[in-house]
Order: sequence, then C-alpha cells, then structure tokens
Amino acid sequence: MASSLVIYLASQSPRRRQLLKAHGYGCRVIPSTYIEKHESKSCPRDLVLKHALGKLQSAVIPRGARFVVAADTVVAFQGKVYGKPKDMNHAVRMLFRLTGNTHEVFTAWAMSDSKTKKRCLRSVRSRVTLRAMNKKQIHEYFKRMNPLDKAGSYAVQSKPSIVEHIHGSYSNVMGFPMEDFEKVIQKWI
Repeated sequence: MASSLVIYLASQSPRRRQLLKAHGYGCRVIPSTYIEKHESKSCPRDLVLKHALGKLQSAVIPRGARFVVAADTVVAFQGKVYGKPKDMNHAVRMLFRLTGNTHEVFTAWAMSDSKTKKRCLRSVRSRVTLRAMNKKQIHEYFKRMNPLDKAGSYAVQSKPSIVEHIHGSYSNVMGFPMEDFEKVIQKWI
C-alpha cells in the first residue's frame, strides 16, 4: 500500500526523503515558513515536539495533498541540546564532545490527514554511542561527510561508521523514525 501513498514532507532533509522513498512512499517536499530556535538548555523532547508541530502548522500545503509530515531532530548530551552546527568550527567542537560517549537522539514528527482531519504529534528517543576520536580524526571524517546539515554533526549512515552502538531506532538517528511512522500511517489508511 505504501507505493500508492504520497507524503508531502515539510522538511528539506534529504535523509527524511530518502527514508520515505526507501520504504516505498512517494515523497514531495513542500516549504514551511517556520523558523527554528534551538535553546541549548531546553528539554530536548519538548523542543523537537514544538519544532515539528510548528513546521507542520506553517507548511505551505498544496491543494489535494492528503498526508503532510514535518519533523525535527536534536542530540542531547550532558544537559545540553545540539541541533545543526553553525559552521565547521562549531561542528568540530560539537562532535568532539560526543565522541567516546553515549548521547540521546530525539526526533519528533507531526502528521496531518486532510481527508479525515486527523493529526498526530509523536517523539522517539534513541541512545547512540560514538567511538572516541581526536580532532584530527574528526577533520578527516568531515572530508567524507558534510556535518553542517546534521544534528550532532554526524551521519549514522556514513562509511566508515563512527557509531559503536545504537539502542533504539536506527532510522530515528538518521532523522525520521520509520517504524513509528509506519505504525500510525497503517492505521490511518
């Protein structure tokens, strides 16, 4: 059934698009006028829920679009919340703090169904342990992967992997918890 469904995605994330397509969903990216404000001392779950809902409510939805989805992902470590880095120096500092440690990845996603008028807002948490790296190794890693569009400055799917262990959803760490999404969408169709 997924192959006949088109998801209107209020997100510029290529990984969310990739995940939806890999699971057989059609995917159309639509703009959202929502502006994220990351507060580093916020409760990570509350922050991603706020952003996902804000993106959904601010989405420019085309006529005929049935399922609209928005999402937000952050990393939490030692009481701080990390979104996307501001620049390469910030990315190096951020990833250096995370390497050799276990942190949490929170993704919230919101969906509306224009046919039934249903809405949902959900969040998923995963725990990730990264291998220890020095700053030289981080710079080498960044030569293979652009950290600037990724919460926490790393990509779980990059090769060679810097991830030692994931407790929870791999797709959540990638930016969209497909298992959770599919539970809901299967009930809605």
